[in-house]
Amino acid sequence: MTEEKISDHMLSLILSTIDRKEDCKIVWGEGDKEKVGRGRIIADDENFVFLVGERGKVIVNKTHLIAIKQAE
Repeated sequence: MTEEKISDHMLSLILSTIDRKEDCKIVWGEGDKEKVGRGRIIADDENFVFLVGERGKVIVNKTHLIAIKQAE
């Protein structure tokens, strides 16, 4: 699978403008599979994004992120 990753600059811009009180959907690559998570981004640091949803918590490495979308 040849998914395109989000650039560091674009990811910083997205994470700074996203509403942390609202749910969003993130897509990331894990091996040759794409994974999808839905929930609230509760935090991020230099390397990871922390997502909490109905099915639990997930920590995603920023280098594996493909997309982040938030409902309007």
